[in-house]
Amino acid sequence: MAGYLHLVMVAGVVAAAVGAKVMIAEPLSRDPAAFLVTLSGPALFLIGWILLAAAVHHRVSWHRPAGLVALVALGLLAHRLPLLAGSALMAALLIAVVVVETATLRRTGRPR
Repeated sequence: MAGYLHLVMVAGVVAAAVGAKVMIAEPLSRDPAAFLVTLSGPALFLIGWILLAAAVHHRVSWHRPAGLVALVALGLLAHRLPLLAGSALMAALLIAVVVVETATLRRTGRPR
């Protein structure tokens, strides 16, 4: 089953590419559907990453689910912002998840 979980992550990458294309075409769009498309890629990737870690390592660090919850909250709060601003906030959020997870790995030597 773990082999198929990579497909969720790949679907997230594809959806992120579609979202980036939409954002590049109309960066000032305030269309909630366009923001949802842009948000779906990182959300799918995080879901796949969480499920894969649970299947392979039998544990999930708190950073990923917290990032997913924050991503959903961002979607609820920022869906009326211009697409470029929402995408920038989303990128900052994902960078924060990676930075916190990397710092934890460096400090402890293993994911929590």
